[in-house]
Amino acid sequence: SAFAEMVAALVAEDQERTLQAIEQARAAFPGSGQLTYAAARAYRRQNRPEKAVPLLKRLISAGWQPDWSPTWEELAYNQVLAGHLDDAIATARAAEERFPKRHAPPLYQALALQQLGRGKEARETLARAIRKRLDYAPTEPLMVHQAAQWWASLLRWPEEQRRQWTLYLAEAERRLVEVPDDPALLQARGEALAALGRYGEADAVLEPLVARTPEEPYL
Repeated sequence: SAFAEMVAALVAEDQERTLQAIEQARAAFPGSGQLTYAAARAYRRQNRPEKAVPLLKRLISAGWQPDWSPTWEELAYNQVLAGHLDDAIATARAAEERFPKRHAPPLYQALALQQLGRGKEARETLARAIRKRLDYAPTEPLMVHQAAQWWASLLRWPEEQRRQWTLYLAEAERRLVEVPDDPALLQARGEALAALGRYGEADAVLEPLVARTPEEPYL
């Protein structure tokens, strides 16, 4: 059956096969919002956002799961990827109004604003996205700061990127007081020190860690 093929494709991690299986299932169940959403995500993973956008618009206009934010966020993201920047900003604003505690809508809005050359607005919007993720998301602060420095790099905002690495380092060091020998926290400390240009200190943290865990190629 189409569903069995979809499961097999997912297990095989074959994106093209997964998409074909989803589309076969959609042909059998054309009214399925879940399959339509899955198809949109599959198209985005294949770098075909222009195919995802109309599917997501259809779901929103049909009122599918109106209290569920990912449909709106996925649409804004695909509009950014497709270069529909004004549409992405409008979608993200509407999503943020509807789901005020979610950080993804202002993040995608910031990316669109940056591409339109509206850097000041983009930075203000990104700062709001970071604050929302810290305030409302269940993600631990260490991971928020790590993601936030990357977001700042996408916006070519080196001051904020450095600030987030500094906060990342402070959080790692705070937690190392409680668990002084934790490898993940030591790695985080070394990463942050290196990102801040403190290479000698980073080396002193990472070299002993590599000796302890030689099977970790990333270290």
